Amino acid sequence: MNTEITKKKFFMERNEILILTGIFFLGISTAMFSPYAPIWLTQIFNVDQYSILGFVAIIPYFVIAIGTTVWGIMSDKFGNKKFVFMGFIAAGLMYFTLMFINNPYSFLAVMLVGYIFISGQTSNIYSYATLTSSKKKEVILGEIAATFSLAWLVASPIAALIHDNAATFSLNWYSSASVSSIVSLNAQTPTNGILNFAIVLSKFFSNELVNHPAQGVQLFIAIVSCAIASIFILFTKEERREKKQAKEQESKKMGKLTEFKLIFVVLMLVAFFQNATSGGFWSYASLYFIDFLGSPAVNFSYFLIGTTTIGVVLSLLLGRLTKIRKITSAVISFAFVQIIIYLLMTLFPLNVTLGLIVYSFPMYVISTICLTGLVGTFSNKFRRATAFGLFNTIGIAGSISATL
Repeated sequence: MNTEITKKKFFMERNEILILTGIFFLGISTAMFSPYAPIWLTQIFNVDQYSILGFVAIIPYFVIAIGTTVWGIMSDKFGNKKFVFMGFIAAGLMYFTLMFINNPYSFLAVMLVGYIFISGQTSNIYSYATLTSSKKKEVILGEIAATFSLAWLVASPIAALIHDNAATFSLNWYSSASVSSIVSLNAQTPTNGILNFAIVLSKFFSNELVNHPAQGVQLFIAIVSCAIASIFILFTKEERREKKQAKEQESKKMGKLTEFKLIFVVLMLVAFFQNATSGGFWSYASLYFIDFLGSPAVNFSYFLIGTTTIGVVLSLLLGRLTKIRKITSAVISFAFVQIIIYLLMTLFPLNVTLGLIVYSFPMYVISTICLTGLVGTFSNKFRRATAFGLFNTIGIAGSISATL
């Protein structure tokens, strides 16, 4: 009996494996783009960098804040898979387009359009994963957070090495290369061949990448990762959710979003203020460490490695909390930890070592697992995508307020 329970606890279903693998590669693409986009943009714009970043961060925040709720409502009616797949494809297309852009206004416009469709997967991936698995939603949410953290753990040092060294090992070859040089790529090592191919490809579209080859290389890797992620999502099945929903809806209408209005409102407020404190930091994290403190990108990657390593462990542990009382206790404990972290950095803002240590504590797992799990618990199952979308909208609104 106990053996069967243990096997079931650690058994991974087909859909679960495919979705988590897709999330892993999406995480790779995000790690290649998100931390370094502000750095690239300071090289394109000739105005105050923090004003630039304010607009650059707010564009995806604002679009996703609206999009998650809209796509969530549509997902509850038409199914999650198509919107998750759309979001993954949209991310790849956005990275592909940005690879060939050297105009700042075009860069912002592409991000605006891209994130409208990318937001289709932002909350729907959680709904899709939890509704197509027989495991408890808290366990699935823990696995999602752990997988995304693992992706950043793998990709962060690679992105940092590309950022710090791409100009050294690629720019000399690139600047002297002609179109005919492409045929000699197979004479390079496999790694250099891929990197140089990405740079040569972008040469036909953007002179800006002559001076910033890391941007082209990282975006190329992000594109490939999104393509792989989309393939895995394409092979997932949504039948289980649809059959179960069809049977249960015979005796029960979709009904209200929640029967626990007060609790739901409290969760929305917690999401807002939790993101208002942490979201502002993450918007400026790369500039803070790399530009303001003058730390190499590889040192910034150590910070990302630290926070994602802890994130993997905490995600798996928090995913085992299925009782409301324990989950609530975890949320309160994390809130106190967050207060201590920001108090220390307010008192010692220029201490690089302290910043790397205290900011390595991954606050995002509490939102991804515990708060999202509570939202799922206190909302109508058939309106879960809408509930998750609204939760993300309120949380992102907090991030926008912090960035401003």
